[in-house]
Amino acid sequence: VRRAGFSSYVTEHLLTWDLRGVAREGAPAPPPGLRPRQARDEYPLFRLYGLAAPMPVRLAEGLTLQQWQESMAVRWGAGHPNADLVVEREGEVVAWLRTAARRSAGALSLLLHPEAASLFSALLHLGLQRLEGRPRAFILLPEHQSQLLNPLAEMGFEKVAEYVSFVREAATRVESPGLVPAQVM
Repeated sequence: VRRAGFSSYVTEHLLTWDLRGVAREGAPAPPPGLRPRQARDEYPLFRLYGLAAPMPVRLAEGLTLQQWQESMAVRWGAGHPNADLVVEREGEVVAWLRTAARRSAGALSLLLHPEAASLFSALLHLGLQRLEGRPRAFILLPEHQSQLLNPLAEMGFEKVAEYVSFVREAATRVESPGLVPAQVM
């Protein structure tokens, strides 16, 4: 892969949890400021992504809002219904929970502001509740969020795979703009 010009930009851990027979008691209360994602949240979510993801990931997945939106559509599948929630504090989106339920499993993703780690447990429990009725839940956790591996393992999640994503830069020749004399009358 490297000889073909590709370089790795992120390692992700796939974790799974058997949801059958899981007790729902004792789940933390939903955090203040929790609400459904709205169209107006697109740029604030992009800003949150910029704070949470390291530069190599942002370079590969999107430095601009449009590039990032396209990357998220590929990752989560355009046209599939997702249930997204955000936590807003003082006008800033500080957390984003995505859940997607399919027949045999559910997937969830959690993006937290670096200073909002305290929201992790409540949002994870909420995400699992939203996937109720599915036998399994999956989380694809990027390496830059590896501080969540131990809390997930303590809850019962098992690491089942590790994935490395690659990117290849595609350089294109850009014609240099030239000056042309203007004809003034």
